Amino acid sequence: MMKKISKLTVITTLITLLPIVLGIALYDRLPDVVTTHWGIDNQPNGWSSKAMAAFGMPGILALINLVCSIAMEIYPDSPFVKVRPVSIKAVGGWEKENKLADKVSPRLMWLCRWIIPVLSLILVPVMLYSAMGVSFDMGRIVCSILGIMFIIIGNYLPKCRRNGVVGIKIPWTLSSDENWDKTHRFAGFVWIVCGAAAIVGGWTKPVVAIVALVAMILLPVVYSGILKHKGI
Repeated sequence: MMKKISKLTVITTLITLLPIVLGIALYDRLPDVVTTHWGIDNQPNGWSSKAMAAFGMPGILALINLVCSIAMEIYPDSPFVKVRPVSIKAVGGWEKENKLADKVSPRLMWLCRWIIPVLSLILVPVMLYSAMGVSFDMGRIVCSILGIMFIIIGNYLPKCRRNGVVGIKIPWTLSSDENWDKTHRFAGFVWIVCGAAAIVGGWTKPVVAIVALVAMILLPVVYSGILKHKGI
């Protein structure tokens, strides 16, 4: 059981909260209602109060980051998933005594810890400045962020070993090392290709980005099912 929250968790959570400083600085200039969601056509379709946008959004993201980070740090060995030991090189220090680090690429785990802070630092300021009249194409911004994220994660997916937290977690992969390994090698390639397609789609046709995001979820599952049908 974890005795204390790691420095990395504290740092990433505080960074996730940083946009609150900007919210305080801009608060008097923000309209009472702020757009917080855009549709595929880049048109606003969701709104919140300026207090929620300036303070609530970073707070919610920080809470999510805190919960997810702690969950990864206290992750126990699952009695249902036995994984062969893997030699790793710790990144950032916290992985050295973390059982999950024996199963997942430490660098991938480190990258995952920074996803929410980066999203907060980019999306919250864009949302606030957009409310003040600065023009942004949210579709391009979101698709570019997601595409880059999926390309990076796709590069590390093949290095993940069977676990119950990170990866393509379906019955077929969780019950077989071979199915897990082959599925994640395939998924890594798919995520890199679909991530690139999402970026291109965001700047050309948004529907391409949507198809790419759906494909990166469905194709690995279908592939794993085919392997299971073959007895793997």
